[in-house]
Amino acid sequence: MHSFTYMRPLRVGDVVVVPPLLPHALQHGVRTIEFQTPVYERKILSFAQKVLTQDHWDTREALAQALLRPPHEVPFECLRREKGVLVERIVDFPGFEVMRVRMEGRTGLNLKPVAGYALVIVIEGELALGGSTYSAEQALLLPRGYQDRLIPVKPAQPLVLLLALPRC
Repeated sequence: MHSFTYMRPLRVGDVVVVPPLLPHALQHGVRTIEFQTPVYERKILSFAQKVLTQDHWDTREALAQALLRPPHEVPFECLRREKGVLVERIVDFPGFEVMRVRMEGRTGLNLKPVAGYALVIVIEGELALGGSTYSAEQALLLPRGYQDRLIPVKPAQPLVLLLALPRC
């Protein structure tokens, strides 16, 4: 199995797009946030641990359908780029979208009133929002109508967060 493995160097905040039926695995210690459609379109080729979601592997079926070469990477859609602020759409599913927001220096980003709800996940740095401070690996669920400004706590440290919004 290891002879077929391509190890990809990753840093905190990187986004990896894995299309359905492309064999992939996480190495021990890699922490992820996974966004996927509600349709379970994956097949289990093999698994180093006990499979909890089913009592078997799908090796034969998975290999028959597997993509053995990943598609060319396409840059993410840039929604906003200005001094110290970069907003990219990293997930564009029919039911929801996710933006990666990077802020540096004494910047901020105004949130429009939230239509349904929003999920904010801090990836790196610290976020000031609603009178509180949030650090990496903390998440917030913002209610309908919420409106505020996303602000880095420490201007010398980059702030990276994910903003997930349902399509209402």
